[in-house]
Amino acid sequence: MDITLLHFFNGHNAPFMDTLMTVVTDGLTWIPLYIILLIIVITSRDVPAKFRLILCTLVCVGITAGVDELLVKPSVCRLRPTHDPAVMHTVSVVNNIRGSGYSFFSAHAANTFGVALFLSMALRRRWLTTVLIVWSLLNCYSRLYLGVHYPSDVLVGILFGAATAIVMYKCVYDKNTRLRL
Repeated sequence: MDITLLHFFNGHNAPFMDTLMTVVTDGLTWIPLYIILLIIVITSRDVPAKFRLILCTLVCVGITAGVDELLVKPSVCRLRPTHDPAVMHTVSVVNNIRGSGYSFFSAHAANTFGVALFLSMALRRRWLTTVLIVWSLLNCYSRLYLGVHYPSDVLVGILFGAATAIVMYKCVYDKNTRLRL
């Protein structure tokens, strides 16, 4: 089922989508979003909350990336679809993007979804939540479109990122606390 879903989402030789997904998966594309988030945090009135929010966001990324890259990927050793002899010849490689290292689970999915969910819970702004979740899901989709992750890699990444964000939020914030903007 994982391979069937991968083939469904994987590149379709559509030049516009190929370019869009290549841009979406590049970390530099998201710098404007990070700048906007930083401006929101910096312009808040509650100085201690600013630093707590920045620190917790960085810790979320550190936990998701660290657990994935240092523990899970080296333990599971699942090859990326573009490197897996069983499917590599059936995967559409877009713009020669093949990924490196192991596939399970997706650090892109874990990082982006963890950050999106944590900031959504902490800032409680509907428009920002929508932007962050769409950004994260688009990033996750790009990993499937480019064929560098299996759907289960992305799903587990999303779930691990969400769990990390929820635990971080519950450890640092109570239900009455939120950053005042």
